[in-house]
Amino acid sequence: MADQSMAINLLIDPETGSILSASSDMGDFYGYSAERLVAMNISDIALISAAEIGERIGQSTHLQTIPLSIRRASGEIRPARAYASRILVDGANQLFLCVFEHGPADAQPHPASDAGYFLDLGFLRDPQS
Repeated sequence: MADQSMAINLLIDPETGSILSASSDMGDFYGYSAERLVAMNISDIALISAAEIGERIGQSTHLQTIPLSIRRASGEIRPARAYASRILVDGANQLFLCVFEHGPADAQPHPASDAGYFLDLGFLRDPQS
C-alpha cells in the first residue's frame, strides 16, 4: 500500500473552486488541517483554478493525472500531482482530486495496480448508513 502521509482526497465545487470536503482521517496536509481546507478554495493551495482543472480532465469520469504546484501553509511551493475526475455526488457535478506530493519516480505507486492507493472516501458515504 502507498504511503499516504502526504496525500489527501478533496471534493471541489467545479463552479466556485470551494473545497467541499477533505479526507478527515489525516491530521495535516502541507500545514493545513482538513477543517481549515474546507474553508478554503482550491486556488488558495494549488496554483490552478477549478476551471483549469476541469479543462485538463475534460468530461472524463475516469481518473486523469495532472501536475500541480501546492502552496504549503508556510508559503513554500511544492510540486505535486493529482489523480482527478468528475464525480456525481447527490446529483451534483463535483471534482474529485487525490493529491500527492512528488517523490522519486520509482517510489510513485500507480492506482490501477494498488487497490489500497486512495484514502478512505468516507465523505462520499451516506451519514445515515
